[in-house]
Amino acid sequence: MGRQEDGQQPPHTPGRLVLGIIEGGKSGATMPNLERVKVEPTRILRVLSETQRLIRMVRTSDKEKAWQLLEQSFLNLLGADQCAFVLVDAHTSSKLFLPLHKERQFDEESLLQHLNDAKDQTWSTAYESSGGGQAEAEFERQLLPESRYVLWNIIRSEEGLLGAILCSRDHSSDGGRDPFTPEDAHVARLLGESAAAVLDSLRALKLLRDLRKDVHQSLSRGNIFEATLKTALKLLRREAGRVVGRGPNGKLEVHCQHGPVLNPELTPGVYESLLRDDGDAGTLDSPLRVPIRWGESKTTYGVLELEAGFEAFNDNHLDMLRWVARHAASDCALVDKLLDLENWEAELAKISEPVEIAERLVQRLKDEVGCEAGVVYRSLPRTRSLYGFAGGTDQRNLREAAYVFRTCDTSAATYAFNEEPFATINPLGDGRVSQRGLQDFDVKGPLAAMPLVEADDAPFGSIAIWWSEAFSQAEADERLKQARMIVRHASRPLRLALYAQTSQAREKFQNEVAIVLQQMTYEDSLDANLRKIMEAIRQCGFTRVRLYRFKYGDTLVGLMSTGMADAAADFDNGKYSASIEANRYTKFVFDGVNNARRARIDAGEYDSASHDLLARIYPARDEEGNLIPDDHSEKLRKPEGMPWVDVPVMSGGKFYGLLAADKLQFDSPEPKWGDITDWDLDAIDMFAQLAGRAFSMDERRGMLIQSSVETLDKHTGVHEPLALVVRRLLLYLGHGDEGLRFSRALLLGRESEHHNYHLVDAVGSTNVAEFMGIVGNTHDWSLSKVLLHANSSHDESLRSAVRQRMNSADTQSPLLPDEVDAAIFRRDDQAVPQLIAALQSSDANTESGFRLDDCIVARISIGGKELGVVVVDRPAQWDQSALISSDQESLITFCRHAAQILHRYEAVLARLKDLESFARGVVHELRSPLGNLARHEPEVAELLQGLRPGVSDADARGDLERLIGMAEDMKGWRCDLSSTLKDLEQVFFPGDSQTLDAISTDEIMKMVEELHTEGECKIHVNPADTTHHKNLLAPRPDVRIALGNLIRNAQDALQKASRGESGRIDVAITCHVSRTEISVRDNGAGVTVGHLAELRRLSPNSVLMHSGEEPPSQASVAPPLQTRPHFGLFLVHWIAHKHNGTVRLDSVEGEGFTATIDFPNSSQ
Repeated sequence: MGRQEDGQQPPHTPGRLVLGIIEGGKSGATMPNLERVKVEPTRILRVLSETQRLIRMVRTSDKEKAWQLLEQSFLNLLGADQCAFVLVDAHTSSKLFLPLHKERQFDEESLLQHLNDAKDQTWSTAYESSGGGQAEAEFERQLLPESRYVLWNIIRSEEGLLGAILCSRDHSSDGGRDPFTPEDAHVARLLGESAAAVLDSLRALKLLRDLRKDVHQSLSRGNIFEATLKTALKLLRREAGRVVGRGPNGKLEVHCQHGPVLNPELTPGVYESLLRDDGDAGTLDSPLRVPIRWGESKTTYGVLELEAGFEAFNDNHLDMLRWVARHAASDCALVDKLLDLENWEAELAKISEPVEIAERLVQRLKDEVGCEAGVVYRSLPRTRSLYGFAGGTDQRNLREAAYVFRTCDTSAATYAFNEEPFATINPLGDGRVSQRGLQDFDVKGPLAAMPLVEADDAPFGSIAIWWSEAFSQAEADERLKQARMIVRHASRPLRLALYAQTSQAREKFQNEVAIVLQQMTYEDSLDANLRKIMEAIRQCGFTRVRLYRFKYGDTLVGLMSTGMADAAADFDNGKYSASIEANRYTKFVFDGVNNARRARIDAGEYDSASHDLLARIYPARDEEGNLIPDDHSEKLRKPEGMPWVDVPVMSGGKFYGLLAADKLQFDSPEPKWGDITDWDLDAIDMFAQLAGRAFSMDERRGMLIQSSVETLDKHTGVHEPLALVVRRLLLYLGHGDEGLRFSRALLLGRESEHHNYHLVDAVGSTNVAEFMGIVGNTHDWSLSKVLLHANSSHDESLRSAVRQRMNSADTQSPLLPDEVDAAIFRRDDQAVPQLIAALQSSDANTESGFRLDDCIVARISIGGKELGVVVVDRPAQWDQSALISSDQESLITFCRHAAQILHRYEAVLARLKDLESFARGVVHELRSPLGNLARHEPEVAELLQGLRPGVSDADARGDLERLIGMAEDMKGWRCDLSSTLKDLEQVFFPGDSQTLDAISTDEIMKMVEELHTEGECKIHVNPADTTHHKNLLAPRPDVRIALGNLIRNAQDALQKASRGESGRIDVAITCHVSRTEISVRDNGAGVTVGHLAELRRLSPNSVLMHSGEEPPSQASVAPPLQTRPHFGLFLVHWIAHKHNGTVRLDSVEGEGFTATIDFPNSSQ
């Protein structure tokens, strides 16, 4: 359809499409020339104003709002009721229908077909519906509703057809609305140009973003200028242009794109003047020049220059070119910043002192970002010592610095270099800085902590930055971004400086640590392993080393020392005695370190998972090397200037003692002490970790057997738990230091001395390859897999042979003499012929036979009563090492612990029987008092109200006293019954199931809802934080038991506090990358600081064992289970300990109690 000539009247059929304005009721329409239509100036100004506003919004990336305003402009300026856009996507060659008014849908295919038919139109077209459905055109039937006016306008730019806009207006029967006029059509065309500008801006924005991605992949001034020119040429559809700018060397560089060099007559001096020009741009003449300028200082990086060609530039071109230049200037400013930081990093790399680097980092942050900062770092990974702090000693100290470091170190698990993480503590400076360790921070502005990281390694330190004033979130983000760039470039020089210090000393103690680590074994005693460590410390330059151990949780006693005797012999001159010094030092450590630790626990500041007790050097010195007066020397009466170092001995968050060392010199007539450096701190810290490992290894021998308690079942007899203990032994096979390294075991039971031995169980296999495939290469250590192979057919012959020989008439005597606990038997030893004959069966040489090599036989007995024997061996084809005395001692230790477990197990069964009997007795005894109380209820009422005439006062008082006594008895019975029934509910340990379940947050929330009992208190489950959506990994019954105990404890606390309807329980679920936390908080009365410390010391062994180092003897009797407090909380601790979880308890007296349990997440 082409354009009609002026004055012609095209034929008109009512309802058909025509080019022009159709007036309702007329048989034809006049085609006006829209170029000659006069529009009110105010309407044109409004259109232009709307156009500029729309383009600005699009270029600020607010596209959705721009489309809404464009639609609103059509509706307001044309008086339309509805409108829809039909767009053509030039990038994908597909058409897109975009209705902006969703309540009125138009037929998409009809609109697209009509757009295709009208693709040559350049002006607006208006329609009037025929009414009554008389339209002949398919387009009109599907598009135009009855009684409506429609205005159609093509959207076109220089690149071609972009789409169309369709507006409609009501056409009421009474003629209340007028049809569209030629003036409306002209305004619609102007608005169409605005829509074209919006579409062009969207396309330009996408193009600019694509090019900026290429630029940032390799930031250099040349790439920025080339990309800038390429973007400008595409946006303005030009073929020739160039950018004249300064390169890294300060000289002018010319970047050309397509076509000849423009204006060759211009000299470099002309461009120098252009670079110094303060104007935004030249004239619109060819060539068009726009400066690439950035910031308030108007730093000019270059000039963007394009030629006009056959078509002159307009204001829109100039605006788009300025837009491109501003983005280019932003990139150039970033390049300048990075180049400056790289030069600064090179300067820092020449500095050898870490403290000086830290101070320069703090000063640069203050100069460029306007913030104060503090730096704390450690020189070696995996150490607890913090060495450096810069930023003003009068403002912060190491305690706050340590907290900052832990804040960053905690987030290191999710650290990725490209993510540029930082922990924002107080982002907007609202004054609510309540984190522990930061109460003294005088912070009015944003406060943040960032890790010190080199490349993508783990953080080796952290930096805290803060401002003295508050500002907007956008400004805070910008400043933090600049600070991260500065910190990142200072991290590498700082770490290099730390590693460059005394490298020889570092290598020496690292070698010593490696040697000791290889020598430490489970077969050696604790004393032997500790002496290896002590000697290694002396090899690293320390002359005297002392090890103190915390005994029974409160007492610090001297355990081991080296170099003390030599010191006493050389310097026992009345002024200084090593023995006296040792005693005073022990007293000082107990009064100082241990009490300080307890104070931090009571204050709720201690976290066993973090490193909050640091290695320290005494006495302290100032910057000039002078001693700082303190109480340490006075308490110890030490010679002035004597430095020493001490560090807690820890493993797995548990304190074992304290390690101390100094460098007292023996080669001088007077006492002389060597200086202790930061690397000495590293050395003593690493050796303290080895000492903690030695203590932990000593406990693991007991834990090997104690873990078998998890599998005890209440319905089993004496020998079945013992069999489970032996099976648990197989879990530690083939793991070097971790286990006893036996491959097969036989348990021969004996109920009494009058009974024969019988085979309780046998585990292991002759097929070593298959055995290792089942046990050695698995991670779940499933007992079912081990037993499946142990019960295979080729072991049945062994079972039968052993059972037959052990039950024969000549085997009534014990296998071992009464005075022997365990013995090693060689293959040719005939001390126990019945056992050797049984194990060397007739089919021993066959492939399926059970061949016995050297073996160990050990007795299991309780109180002189022999329960049976354990036979273990280690086939030569699996392990060539021979059985030695340490293997014998290990098995003896194993059997002793097994006997103790059985003894405690029987004690538990006896307590359970007592509980059941007690509960039945309470129920029986309650019946009589309840009946008496029911019978005497009228008497009580009459006595209290004085309504019993004729009864003497003495008789009334007697009756009343009798009833009061009965009520008191019932009250006591009710308390005992309530406590007993609560313990009976969970008297057996949970965790019979060995299956680990992947539990989602939805399942946890459902558990909480099911566990909640109706009452006055309210329970609220906060929405789960699923930033890191993971499933926790633990048996579903165990998680349910733990949640049930925490919720019941919270309900009991609210009931005791009489909160009533104000009682509230909050349950929160937080998903981290590797763990999931569940916290239960109540607003009850809370607990005291001392009580909270007692709750935190609950141990999974506290129900079955007394506190102390040795297990209870047979004569000792533990308190009844129903009288032990906090039994439910103990179960929570036990479940968390079993499934590699942790429990944290916090409380403020008078405000409530919070318990948090976490479990590891599933890998899927």
